[in-house]
Amino acid sequence: MRVFISPLKKSVVVCAVFILLSIASQKTVWAKDDFHSVTVKEIVNTEQVRVETNNLQGPKEEFVVNTLAEKYISSPTYAVGDRLIVSVTTVGGERIASIIERDRTVPYIILALLFVVVVIAIGRLQGALAIVAMGVSFALLTTVTIPQVIEGSDPIVISILTALIIVPLMFYVSHGFNQKTTLAVITTMIALVATGLLSALFTSLTYISGYASEEAAAVTFRFGETLKLSNLIIAGMIISAMGVLDDVTVSQIGIVQSLSKAKPDMRTPQLFVEAMKLGRDHIASLVNTLVLVYVGAALPMFLLIYKTDVPLWVVVQRELIAEEIVRTLVSSIGIILAVPIATMFGIRWGRAKVGYLQREKLFS
Repeated sequence: MRVFISPLKKSVVVCAVFILLSIASQKTVWAKDDFHSVTVKEIVNTEQVRVETNNLQGPKEEFVVNTLAEKYISSPTYAVGDRLIVSVTTVGGERIASIIERDRTVPYIILALLFVVVVIAIGRLQGALAIVAMGVSFALLTTVTIPQVIEGSDPIVISILTALIIVPLMFYVSHGFNQKTTLAVITTMIALVATGLLSALFTSLTYISGYASEEAAAVTFRFGETLKLSNLIIAGMIISAMGVLDDVTVSQIGIVQSLSKAKPDMRTPQLFVEAMKLGRDHIASLVNTLVLVYVGAALPMFLLIYKTDVPLWVVVQRELIAEEIVRTLVSSIGIILAVPIATMFGIRWGRAKVGYLQREKLFS
């Protein structure tokens, strides 16, 4: 098992240096517009409301803004006390505000606090550590991965480097420094490689360019042709698979350890068969979950498909839909492949010290 530890340490150190250098050299990539949170103070008429800025410090400003917006089919209805976000521009010395969106900060905070309370109440210390790992992972994605892609780096390379640091960090913080976690990290890396290769292959075979959505057009307009959107799709598949693989690999290696501990005299072929029986239940649940999550997220699109006069086999050839089909199936295949790989790794290296794995401190 120690043969894996040194390379793993090196990868963590290299990626940590990569992150520090990236943060040190990072340029500001987002425009600093004049946005304000405001509260509706008065309904002037059916098309205008008077709002006041929610400044914690300094003088508050009042604006009369139009409620009509092109992105809505009909004019939204506002009431006194509603919180909005406005963009303020100065025209001829006069400050004019335009409504951007509703301010959902307070519900977000309440929901986030509820999430933290539920996770810690049920997960205890491990749940709290998982929240810490999630926060660090999100911070790395937003402060390193995304800015590096915007600066012109290859999205695939950046996503791989991101995985090399996020996966060990996320796993060790959430599950502790032990042999099970190390095996799960290695298994996840192998599954991510398989996911990356499959995504590259089928993105090419299905001629997915990445330019099918409105977001793609906006990205191209904002950042130019230097950003290859097909590579961005592949990078997205790699990153999206990381979180689910945590659950699969750690659970499956834990299954092997539990079975081996309950029946230490079980032969290797039998142990593999028994572990895979439980792993297949996990696979079935994951496949159903992935499909239902996608259908739920894309429900408006499915409604349009259902009402169209174009045959279904023609509709699914559209690049926008093909992109989602490839993304879902490739990610699912990578996740499913992790089950037998994790089982084999658990039997080969995680079996000998069953009963002592949680007390064994690696890297010490």
